[in-house]
Amino acid sequence: MSQEDKIEITQRLLNLQSAVRDNEIHFRPEDGELLREIMGISLKFGELLNEELLSAKALDLVRLSGMALHIVRMDQDDKPISEIGLADAQIKLFHLFEEVFIALVGRSYDTVYSHQDLKDCAMAHARTRNCERTFNAALENLKNFYSEHSVKLFTHAKNLGGLKVVLGGQRIFRDSALAGVQKMGLYVDTQLIPDPIYPFFETELQLKSKHVDLMLNLHTILQLKPLIDAHLPVPPVIVFPSFEKNLEEKDVKTQIGISELVLQVVGSACPSTFSTLEELLEYTHKRSDEFINAILAKNLFIPPGAKSSQIFSPKQAISLHLNELRSYRSPENIAALEKLPPASIIFTGVVERLIPQYHLLENADELSAQPMLTKPVHWHYFEKCAQSAAQALSRKGLLSEEGLLTVRALQNEKLEWLGNIPIPTLAILLQNQENSLFREELRKHTAMLSSSSAVDLDRVVREVTHGIENLVQKHQKTIKDIEAKYFSKNSVVVGTGILSTSLGFAAQFIPALGILGSASPVVAAGATVVTYTNNKLQEKEEKSLARRSLLGVLATTSRD
Repeated sequence: MSQEDKIEITQRLLNLQSAVRDNEIHFRPEDGELLREIMGISLKFGELLNEELLSAKALDLVRLSGMALHIVRMDQDDKPISEIGLADAQIKLFHLFEEVFIALVGRSYDTVYSHQDLKDCAMAHARTRNCERTFNAALENLKNFYSEHSVKLFTHAKNLGGLKVVLGGQRIFRDSALAGVQKMGLYVDTQLIPDPIYPFFETELQLKSKHVDLMLNLHTILQLKPLIDAHLPVPPVIVFPSFEKNLEEKDVKTQIGISELVLQVVGSACPSTFSTLEELLEYTHKRSDEFINAILAKNLFIPPGAKSSQIFSPKQAISLHLNELRSYRSPENIAALEKLPPASIIFTGVVERLIPQYHLLENADELSAQPMLTKPVHWHYFEKCAQSAAQALSRKGLLSEEGLLTVRALQNEKLEWLGNIPIPTLAILLQNQENSLFREELRKHTAMLSSSSAVDLDRVVREVTHGIENLVQKHQKTIKDIEAKYFSKNSVVVGTGILSTSLGFAAQFIPALGILGSASPVVAAGATVVTYTNNKLQEKEEKSLARRSLLGVLATTSRD
């Protein structure tokens, strides 16, 4: 039996067991023995069914269960499928995000700025009348929207053309992710963002404070609302459910894929060779010191908040890891981790880093998009996964190796200031399609590197930075040219104005000069002032237009 067939029969077994437990499907009394045989099979994460454990009749029943469940679910779900367009779906989704946020905090997302303010507002709002009922109603509205349209949202993301990147490598959407999206908006056509709110409806997330995490994720993702409200023909961002937790718990293909990725990445770092994940786990227990030293030597265990270049002893690394997790994980989860031996804590920590990478690679393939990450540590793990799985970092037909390095360069800390561009301003730039200009301008500066046999990220960062500085210099020259143009005009006007005023003033005392028909002082000066004022207004408008352009935005964005 092929690997695909084994996955298929295992998936049918798990689906059937789940349907029986949920009372979704019932069997005749005479099938009781077969049913007990089927329900008695217990598989570990990523484990495939050994057909020898089931009788021929039980296997036949498992094979037929897929069709039976399909018929049952068709009978249960007779609701008509409602269609919703891409723009309407995103507008509705963000409207519901805002509805939940206001029900939780009591204020609009754009009137609260710091995390502490968010918590203070939420605590004050929690004491108001009907707060809980309003919040639960808003959650129910969002849940119903997901139930009806979540698959369609994913389909919209899949069917969109253009240069797309898909965000990944992390479970949450916070400040670093937002800044990364702001920077990348200057370069790509569309950014596909896994919905950070959907997981709250999928499963238990083992969080210390679920409502606080929901509030923080909502506040950050809502900052993108101006890009949704802009109604641009090519959507700058699409937020879509990626069903990650559901796939991890119920999809055999996903479980096998994660197991294989872990085996490839972790196994290749160890001095021994493994053919199965069970062998690797056994090795972590029997030769724990060797395993720990190998993982740390390959920079595979990086505590949250640490950099990939930092070196820690095993004790230091584990301590930092657990201390960081305590800030947001549930006490039960932390207690369970603390009971594990050091090797198991390290193994679990690495696996938790690799699972988001697996989903990123899967989403990139499914959505025909280039993977994008916003933190150096996430790029570090992405490279480890790609190397171990022998996958190309850049996606054919989407980005060249040079293009991928440009994407990475834009996320470099040296260009962190690009994340200071206000999102409403970014929406205006995208409306004018200035991201294409930016992409082309940077390509000019990085094209020469593609002929080099070894193009490293630092070189690309230098070229991209140089390209952006060139754009800033162009803007400064544009402003100087505008000032020079109006300086010459105003010099003539001011000079003429002084002469006209002088002649008018002199004509009052020397009647003979009145024959010349010189204007009165008031008329001459008034005309001069009007002309001068008009010139200054035109100069101001031209400067304002220049500053609203891509060059102007880059030149005036704070670098602090």
